[in-house]
Amino acid sequence: MTSDDALSSVDERIPDDVLADLLTALRQQMASDETAFVRCTFDRLTADGCAEDEALHAMASVLLWEINTMMATQSPFDLDHYHSELDALSFSTNS
Repeated sequence: MTSDDALSSVDERIPDDVLADLLTALRQQMASDETAFVRCTFDRLTADGCAEDEALHAMASVLLWEINTMMATQSPFDLDHYHSELDALSFSTNS
């Protein structure tokens, strides 16, 4: 999955309980100085015209992918990769 896939596949369903946990994590990250890039991504996407819930869902998809990768490879969470994938998310009104 690439970050472009996350924003273009917002219609894909993440189970509600998993989504709720991801959104909680994203809100915590947006409030933390250590992960300020998460807030920057949200602000950038919404400033570009992306609806707040769509932006959060796309960001949750990236976070879920990172968590799944971490679990599948039994490696630590790759914060740098997560940061770069969020930075690569884009929103365009020109579909």
